[in-house]
Amino acid sequence: MQKIKKVFKMVLFSSLLGFILGFITYKNYAKQIEMVFSSDNNSYAFQVGVYNTLDSAEEEANNANGIVVKDKDFYRVYIALATNESLKNEISAYYDKQGINYYIRDLEIDEYLKNKLSVYEAVLSSVAESDYSLVINKMLKEYEKGVNV
Repeated sequence: MQKIKKVFKMVLFSSLLGFILGFITYKNYAKQIEMVFSSDNNSYAFQVGVYNTLDSAEEEANNANGIVVKDKDFYRVYIALATNESLKNEISAYYDKQGINYYIRDLEIDEYLKNKLSVYEAVLSSVAESDYSLVINKMLKEYEKGVNV
C-alpha cells in the first residue's frame, strides 16, 4: 500500500509539473503562433505606371505584358503580384535582372483570391526563371477576374 501511495504521488506531481510547464510554454509562444497563422491579407503589386486615361494604360499594359486596374480616377498597370515577402523578393530580383523599372504597392486582397494566387505562387517557386512570365501572367489574369477593371 505504501508503494502505491508513493507511485500515485509521483504520477500526480509529474502531471502537475507537465501541466505547469506546458502552460508557461503556451503563454510564451502564443503570440508568435498567432503571427504565423494569422490571415494577413496584405499583398504586393508590381506597378509600372499610373495613367489618367484608359487608352494610355492599356498601351503600357500591352507593352509591359501587364493588366490595367482602375483605382479611383486613375488606371494602374501591374506586371506581377505577390502575397508574401519571399516571393516579392524573388520577383524583384527577376525584374531587376531584366532592367525593368517598377514600384511595389501594398494591396489588400480577400482571402479567397489570396488562396487562389498562392497556388500559382507555389508553381512559380518551383519553375525556372525562364518560365516566370507564364505563371505571372496566369496570376495577373486571376487577379483581374477578382477586381473590377
